[in-house]
Amino acid sequence: MDRRVFLLAGLSLGACATLRTPKVRAAAKPFAELETLYGFQAMRQGLVVRVEADGCTPAEDYVPYVDRSRRPATLSIARRRVRPCPPGAGRGELTVTFPWSGLGLRPDESILLLNPIAALR
Repeated sequence: MDRRVFLLAGLSLGACATLRTPKVRAAAKPFAELETLYGFQAMRQGLVVRVEADGCTPAEDYVPYVDRSRRPATLSIARRRVRPCPPGAGRGELTVTFPWSGLGLRPDESILLLNPIAALR
């Protein structure tokens, strides 16, 4: 092996070692943990969403986060807190309505919903 090739290989490896590695951070609130939605519908009275329910989390624990700094406004829905449920609690679905006035949005305004969507298992 030629000394120049060896020197260039060493310099290349040294340059790679000095590159900064990207830092992985947890998402800042409100996007840390978005609730999976099992259905949604924009109605005259507000946005109606379906979430998985185990009987231990009331509708009041689901909170909306609206970001009006962009157009269209973005909306995400998360649980305020996770309540532990006793073993064997049944699973079902819960319908939660968020009035447009409570979201600070008009019924005719377009929004971008950020939550994941899935079929109820």
